Amino acid sequence: MIYMYFIIYLLVPLIGILGIIGIIFFIRRLKKKNSGENFNKEDSLSQAFALLSLCFFGVTLAVFNRDLGQAISWQTILLISGIVGMIISYYLKFVSTLAPSLIGLTVWWSFKADEWISDKNIKGTSLIAALVFIALIAYLMSRYHEKEFKWRRFRKIYSALGLSTITVVLFIFSMDEGLKIFENVTNGDPFIYSWQISLSLLIFLTSLVGLATYDLIHRLIIKSEYLVILGLGGLFLIISLLPEQNLFDGGALNAIGFLAAIFFNLMVFLQLLAFILLGYLKRKSWFINLGTFLLFLFIFIKYFDWFFDFIDKSIFFISAGLLLFLVGYFMEKARRRMIEKIKPQPQPQQIIQ
Repeated sequence: MIYMYFIIYLLVPLIGILGIIGIIFFIRRLKKKNSGENFNKEDSLSQAFALLSLCFFGVTLAVFNRDLGQAISWQTILLISGIVGMIISYYLKFVSTLAPSLIGLTVWWSFKADEWISDKNIKGTSLIAALVFIALIAYLMSRYHEKEFKWRRFRKIYSALGLSTITVVLFIFSMDEGLKIFENVTNGDPFIYSWQISLSLLIFLTSLVGLATYDLIHRLIIKSEYLVILGLGGLFLIISLLPEQNLFDGGALNAIGFLAAIFFNLMVFLQLLAFILLGYLKRKSWFINLGTFLLFLFIFIKYFDWFFDFIDKSIFFISAGLLLFLVGYFMEKARRRMIEKIKPQPQPQQIIQ
């Protein structure tokens, strides 16, 4: 059941991040409305009704299933609802049902994978590696959807899901509780002893490499982006093959645990910096804004995580205020400068003779 705790730890902050992203998009749409751009209220209303219909469809299936004596499992209901939601999204081009459908399908696979792992005592790191593969595939799908005009509105959903999932996974393992989970999920046999897990990882990894190569050939991603994506995939593939790890001695981190903490903290910090840099290179201001916010949040949480128990509380909060003020000031200054540089420059007006 330790894998279910990890999924819960993953889903709660992930939903929170997606909520923040949704608020940002909503504010941007309001700004566009106020600036005089077209704002289709009928489309927004249809999207809301589609989301409600999908929710009611899942609830109706659950009620019928209960009346029939639990003929199918709740995971199957989740799978059916996810597939129906994907059909609605792509057939009617509704964004509102895409994110819940993707999350539902991923949760369905995670619970099935937990059953396969528990039955044969397989390492839980294989499940975590598979979730990272799915997140990277989602990000690559966002780049692919930029090419297809009719599905271009889906690109931000895929991008937000992929990037936020990877960030949350790395962030969980950068904390003490996350390292305890990591220590536990390294126990067990390699994933090759479960054909279901092995086949899933092979499909996900093949899809990841194939999509990354396709996007690179069609210039949807740059070479450095391609190398980072394959590097992250390779890193978690190696993690899935690690032998049993002992990171704690008497409740405190030992030397190996300390190195693991440094590694995961460095990884999440570099990933957020790469997030911001990618926004600059791709000239996407929302990447820069979201990456800056997540980086500031990361520094804020890490300050409390590292120093709360070691510094006098009055000095702690005074130092926190000064540190966060300085960090916020310089990050906001850098953010504005980057956004200013990627803004399209106004063309000089031609002189009419």
